[in-house]
Amino acid sequence: MARKSDLASGQNFSPREVDLREVLEFAKLHGGDRKAFEAAIQQRYYDPKTTTAPAQKPKLAYNVANGMEKYGLVAKDATLTPLGEELYRLRNDEKALHERLAKHILLELGGAILLDCVRDMRAAGDKLDLTTIRRALLDRGIYTASANKSISLMRLWLDEAGITTRSWTIDDARYCEVLGIAELDLDALADRTPEERAVLKVLAETGVTVDSSKLRVAVERAYGVSLNEKTFPKVLNPLVAAGFIKFKAAGGSSSPVTPEPALLRDVTIPLIEQYGKGLPKRLRELLQRPLPEIVKELDDPSTHVKGLALEALAFKIMRSVGLSYRDTRYRPKSGGRFEVDLLFDSTRLAYSRWQIQCKNTQAVDLDDVAKEVGLVYRLLSNVIVIITRGTIGNEARGYAVDVMQKTSLAIVLIDGDDVKRIIKDPLAVYRFLEREADFAMTVKPLATSS
Repeated sequence: MARKSDLASGQNFSPREVDLREVLEFAKLHGGDRKAFEAAIQQRYYDPKTTTAPAQKPKLAYNVANGMEKYGLVAKDATLTPLGEELYRLRNDEKALHERLAKHILLELGGAILLDCVRDMRAAGDKLDLTTIRRALLDRGIYTASANKSISLMRLWLDEAGITTRSWTIDDARYCEVLGIAELDLDALADRTPEERAVLKVLAETGVTVDSSKLRVAVERAYGVSLNEKTFPKVLNPLVAAGFIKFKAAGGSSSPVTPEPALLRDVTIPLIEQYGKGLPKRLRELLQRPLPEIVKELDDPSTHVKGLALEALAFKIMRSVGLSYRDTRYRPKSGGRFEVDLLFDSTRLAYSRWQIQCKNTQAVDLDDVAKEVGLVYRLLSNVIVIITRGTIGNEARGYAVDVMQKTSLAIVLIDGDDVKRIIKDPLAVYRFLEREADFAMTVKPLATSS
């Protein structure tokens, strides 16, 4: 039995072959009679084609109807689904019609995963065609049959909404407009202010009760928003009303902010699932847990479990400071036996790439740091982060200083003592990153003219 494609297959349901408004009208007219629905499609689009063999025309009409079913517009008997009815009501507003179908494709049919893959390929300078995209999707665990039109047909419908072009250029502003969000974000955050979204994102990564004054500072640092200390409760109160957090202002003094189950359900888990199948299943499961549960596994007898827990901790640290996840266990294409545990990007003010190495060993030595520096020239990283539960030797620290003095690279070293403090206070990570940034600045003095 042939393997089923992970992306919805539209077959001949294509804007190049049919008019969306007309086929919706056919379904409205013939719903409940699949044969009559297919006959209407054949009569309108395929019977007039003299270049199409007569025996093929019913098959093509069947494929259109089947594609509409796969896309969720009609049921097996050609009756319009709730989505089909919604699109039917929009049929006289072509822009709104194609926007709604595009939103459905992005959120329900795997379109967002497809475009994320294309973004990554374009950033890496990879060739973009159906073969290379299919291969890249397969690397992410997304299967599409080689003879399947799912990739190209999906892009054609996204083209109709102005999100993509024939050359696979993605208009991210249009993408966000169609999804009704201010950034590439979640539905749960779409109606929130920038300040509220930033608060929810920071809390989603910690999953524990935090002090409101520390939370305010962390949110400002992570997402660049300005929060007044006296009016910060006004940012938190709508999140209380929405069921995301527990918080009660205490007369101007700091108060605890506690995540509610809705935060895990509507923000934490969807954020993790946004990363698609790029994360190992076990790591995804860990990331859905509060920090204390991850910490417990740092002492597991299994080296594999301990290693995953340290990766999960590093992941949450990087996400809590506003970095965007890129890849896991990335090995450069140019070969070599070394890989980086995690890759993150930041686009705040200027683009930067962070490579993260987790060392679940008693000590990090010079060779460990040197391996990461060697990968920089393949990954084009700006920042190296090495996190360990052990110690970082003097030679390793000295080498890091030497590299920072001679290059534009920044190297962040987080040792076992730092990890213990982060476990006790998740927001302490900002102090350590600022400490490392200040240190990097001191070892990169500007030359002065005499």
